[in-house]
Formats: sequence, structure tokens, C-alpha cells
Amino acid sequence: MEHAEKPRVKCATCGFLAKHAVFTGKPLPIPTFYEAEEVERQTGHGLFTHVPTAFLGPVATEPVCFARQIRIPFLVGQQILGQEEKQQKIEAFSAALNVISAERICDWWNEYQPGFSPKEHLEIRNMEQLEWLRQRFAEDRERDRRAFEQRLQRDSTKVSNGLIIAALIIGFFQLLAAFMAMTRDSLFMKWWLGR
Repeated sequence: MEHAEKPRVKCATCGFLAKHAVFTGKPLPIPTFYEAEEVERQTGHGLFTHVPTAFLGPVATEPVCFARQIRIPFLVGQQILGQEEKQQKIEAFSAALNVISAERICDWWNEYQPGFSPKEHLEIRNMEQLEWLRQRFAEDRERDRRAFEQRLQRDSTKVSNGLIIAALIIGFFQLLAAFMAMTRDSLFMKWWLGR
């Protein structure tokens, strides 16, 4: 039996692509994971900053996989390694875009739905998994119920047949006992013997 090859997907289209706040010395706002917007997924620009509120201003971020299936910052760092710091910042956008646009096999890929945070995408996935498990449990219970009813039907048929056979045997022996208990003076014996 041949197994189908798993589909190749991109982080750029996954709901678990997130921006994670990087500690730079100032207090970090909570939550520290933010949705990577559609334009950021397409261009790579904006993946390294986020403005949670106008009061806080921009917060340094880095693109990450919220499901922890791939180390995006590590892969981006590998692509810009060895360049000057100023050049690294410029190249980080294209390196991030290269990493999130690369096709790969991922069991956790979940279609990006604009407006939902990575946490909400995880909650949706968990709800879908729970629903799948609930349906599977219900199917298993129904299969077990049918099997139990079939066993019960078979067993009750066996018991019924056994009771019928037992009743016939008992009836036979009662007739035999009644026949043996008859005297020669009974009508049946007179008829039987008189033949």
C-alpha cells in the first residue's frame, strides 16, 4: 500500500507565523506574540517591529513559528551571518521572506485567517482536533453498541434454542414417565394393548 506524500506548505500562509517581542531593555507589553499581517507575510517588511499601542510605540520583534515547528530566527540568522550590522538589518527582511516563503512539510500548518492571532489559530486547531476526537469517539461507541447488540442477539438465540431443546427433552421424559405410570386398566393401555 502506497502512502500519499504530505503536501508542501509555506510559513507565509500559516496562521502560526507570528511576531514575537524581543527584549531590548524596555518593559515588554503582554502578550508578546502578535499576528503577522498579510502585507508583512508578502514583503517581509514589518516582521521586525510591532506597535501594540500608540503610547508604547514600536516594539522590536522577530518572526517565529508559534507552534514551534521551525526556528525562523535561526534560519534568518544563518542567511545574514557574516555581514556588517547595518547590512544585516537591511538583509533581514529578504532573509525572513526567503525563510517563510520556502516550501516545507509541516504537520502543524494551519491556514492563515486574517484578524486572528497565533493563539486564536491554535485554539481553532485545538477545537477542530477535539471535534474530530469527539466524532471518532461517537463512531467507536456506535460500532461497540452494534457489536454488543449482535452478540446479545446471538446469545439470546442460543439461549432460546437451548430452552426449546430442554423443554422438548423434559416433555419427552414427562410423557415417558406418564406412559410408564399407566396401569393396565387405563383406557390408553387397553387401547394400546388391544390393537
